[in-house]
Amino acid sequence: MDSQPAPSCPIARLPTELLLQIVRIARDDHDADIQTYSTSWRPRSRQNPVLAFSHVCRAWRQLAQTTGELWSSLYLDGEIDGAASEAKALWWQHRAAGGVAREGTEPAHDGGIRSIFITRAQDYATDDFAYLCESLDLIQLVRLRRAHISWMGGGPPVDEHRQLQSLFRFLLSSASTLVSLSLHTPSHLRILFSLPRFGATFSALNDLEIRSCKISSPASDAYLLPAFLPRYSGETDWAPLTSLRRLVLVGPIWRLRFRGGTVASPTLSSADVPSLEYAHLSSTTPPVHWDILSHSTGTLQHLALEDHFDHPTLPNPKITASFANLVSLKLTRSAPLVTRLFDLAIALPGGLAFDNLIDLALPGARLQQKYLDLFGAEFAPHLRTLDLSDTTAAPVQSTNGAFPTVLKLLHLPALETLIAYRVDWTSAALLFQTLEKGRLPRLSTLGTDLAFSPLEEWKVRDRGIELVSEEGDMED
Repeated sequence: MDSQPAPSCPIARLPTELLLQIVRIARDDHDADIQTYSTSWRPRSRQNPVLAFSHVCRAWRQLAQTTGELWSSLYLDGEIDGAASEAKALWWQHRAAGGVAREGTEPAHDGGIRSIFITRAQDYATDDFAYLCESLDLIQLVRLRRAHISWMGGGPPVDEHRQLQSLFRFLLSSASTLVSLSLHTPSHLRILFSLPRFGATFSALNDLEIRSCKISSPASDAYLLPAFLPRYSGETDWAPLTSLRRLVLVGPIWRLRFRGGTVASPTLSSADVPSLEYAHLSSTTPPVHWDILSHSTGTLQHLALEDHFDHPTLPNPKITASFANLVSLKLTRSAPLVTRLFDLAIALPGGLAFDNLIDLALPGARLQQKYLDLFGAEFAPHLRTLDLSDTTAAPVQSTNGAFPTVLKLLHLPALETLIAYRVDWTSAALLFQTLEKGRLPRLSTLGTDLAFSPLEEWKVRDRGIELVSEEGDMED
């Protein structure tokens, strides 16, 4: 290892604080890029930028060792770290607390591990995982702000609900400071308490993401029991989750079990999450989506619902306030709900303006021309991304039989990305005409399986529009 970077190297002349800020940015980007719930797995052994920085030269190593804040994120992986996880955590905590330079001195800053990421938890034996959680608690990881755990990626079967209990008992010591929690499990996760009950304990949460296997997919069951929470007598009204800004609940089933043996589904009203800005909910979440459509505080900016149905017996949601502020709206495989909501928007006096809407996705919807008209220049002047994949339209009925319905895109002055795979209401020729008429002046990316003629394709590309296949670059 060299003593220091070569003097001629520009980075060697950077001020120390600027150099550290670069490393912080790299670390934060690394932390944000955690393993997702998708099946596209990246190597879990990718280099941690803080470690890479400390291995460049002696000077940088000493700087890293004496800057505990750089070591505030701990990564543990059941396959990679295994039995060495406790030793790694102890070593990392030593660095996070200030390391070599801090021994025998007063703390120079509020050091310690603040984020923990556990992947491939299934590679830990159940008892070993419980011991690991106890060890983490003993080395005083007591002020965590972020926690992520995932069982994704295959591996041996484990007693997942016991591991969940061990994890949350460990997290209890950070209940007042935990800001972000994400949980990805391949099992059918059944949560036996209400979300407000959980929020009453983890009162600082502003970001909660729980994803589990869809009930229609074959998988084992896992349970998250309220045993790790302080005792209480039945369910009662809980205070609103005023800190919660982002909520993702995809897959888990929520149930309440009372002392008398009664089982019921908990409800979650928009009053319980008055500050919510981002919501992604599947049909197995607490019965919240209908109420959240009437979210009236004006904070909701991003709404994604999937596999939802219409509820004809329920009164119309009050979408005037909630939809007017939306920046993104995604309704996936929820055709009846799309019909109900858009018919309601059209029926409002003067129609409903989507003045802030930038991203709209309606995969699987049943479209009508009046729905597409809602998102033209008049009502959604800032729309940049439009996903209409897998959409259909009712055929036109006449005395001569049924004819395919033809729908047209109006003037979309800000649209940059259009995605239209497997659509039956337009053709390559009609879409090309839309481009020729200048209705999509800013379009730069077009994802479709419609077959343009060689001349049409050449003209589309000549306009600077990138044609993208579904297997190509249009991934989330």
